[in-house]
Amino acid sequence: MKTALARTWKLRTAPRIALLTVSLAVMACGTDPEADGGDDTVTGERGQPGDWTSYGRDFSNSRNNPLETAITPANVGTLVPKWSFTEGAVTSMPVVYDGVVYFGDWNARLHARDAKTGAEIWRAQVQEATPINQINNTPLVTEDTVYTGAQGALLAAYDRKTGALKWKNNIDSQMSLMLWSSPVLIDDTIIIGVGSFQVFLPANPPFRGSVVGVNAKDGTVKWQRFLTEGSGVSVWSTAAIDQTRKLAFIGTGQEYTTGASTPYSDAVIALRYETGEVAWATQFTVGDRFQAGRAEGPDHDVGAAPNLFEVNGAAWLGVGDKGGRYYALDRDTGRIIWKRELTLGGPNGGIMATAAYANGVIYVASNDGNTGGEAGVGGGPGACTIFALNAADGTTKWEVASKPGTFGALSVANGVLYAPSLAGEMRAYDVTTGARVWNVSIGMSMGAGVTVVNGMVYAGHGWVWAPVFPVPGGLVACGLP
Repeated sequence: MKTALARTWKLRTAPRIALLTVSLAVMACGTDPEADGGDDTVTGERGQPGDWTSYGRDFSNSRNNPLETAITPANVGTLVPKWSFTEGAVTSMPVVYDGVVYFGDWNARLHARDAKTGAEIWRAQVQEATPINQINNTPLVTEDTVYTGAQGALLAAYDRKTGALKWKNNIDSQMSLMLWSSPVLIDDTIIIGVGSFQVFLPANPPFRGSVVGVNAKDGTVKWQRFLTEGSGVSVWSTAAIDQTRKLAFIGTGQEYTTGASTPYSDAVIALRYETGEVAWATQFTVGDRFQAGRAEGPDHDVGAAPNLFEVNGAAWLGVGDKGGRYYALDRDTGRIIWKRELTLGGPNGGIMATAAYANGVIYVASNDGNTGGEAGVGGGPGACTIFALNAADGTTKWEVASKPGTFGALSVANGVLYAPSLAGEMRAYDVTTGARVWNVSIGMSMGAGVTVVNGMVYAGHGWVWAPVFPVPGGLVACGLP
């Protein structure tokens, strides 16, 4: 995904990043009778029943754990901290496989800890610890292997049980690269987007964004689909997979201010995941050219990951953009079926966090692009609104205002919606009414989504606009008394 950090780091940080660079000598619903909650692509789950082993939890990026039964709207308010990790900022969403939680941190380390007690099982230093070398994306865990991305388009694989390195590979050789997009595995191919912070630091040759298919066995690149002949189009988003159609769907960022325009910027694209061929692309904002010091466009990236769902047997795709709009599209053609304008968008607002889906309802948070200052971290969005949308037509079932804004993906489990906050709070809502049923402060601003597994809730914290090394923060695990 890019993770929440990926969709936000570029917003107000140009002067700070430039300074840093020089100094270095460099986020039970009511069932709708017209929206079917089933989907032929909700597979890709791994581990024990109820585990959460990838960013979206399943190929559809539902971010829904339907097998969670312990935590309910009635008792979620009694959750208390059980253990914590306090050795550095965490914007990598924790994932859980067979009783072990895995996550990365801003010291470029990958961690494996006992999910119930927090006891360390192993840790791996993926890269040297520097202000730039961070792990921002969410690990992907399989029976044998943990995959993670890092700075410089480094993709790495570790033995799940021991933490021994299996392979490392820089899957792109350009400058100023970061893998904010989280790895997704289909068959023996990892699908991941390549992003860049060159938006702050224009350079030659200019960065060109892409989506890459990587051999999961050895890390070699099977295919790479560049999305522009010009510059920009970073891919912060994480792919959703449709096995029936053999397609991967992923969002794309804006163009930079040099080179030719492209129909693949600010878009959702469908790639044939076996070859990388583009099946279709739907662009939401044409000619959006934005770079540090030169804003020729509104900066309406599609950084959120797409959600896949079905309505009356029809296969649809939903995704939001930084313009504050959520779209539903036909998965076969990319045709827009409906669109909702939720809040004012812009570089500091709109939909920057991936939505969750359950039982015919889309849960999405959209920041107000005109508010700032209350987030307390460099003047982030001061407010957002959380919406429950009918997947069939985009109409609102309920909405609730929230301050400050959010960059962390939403999550759903057993009738509870979880929403991280830039205030450093985990918040929970009853999916039927939108009533807040839990609120707990866990530390610094949260820049990643919440994971709910086996009666436990895991969330990282420690996000800041511009890294000042080391960044404090960590991870908190909460459970029932």
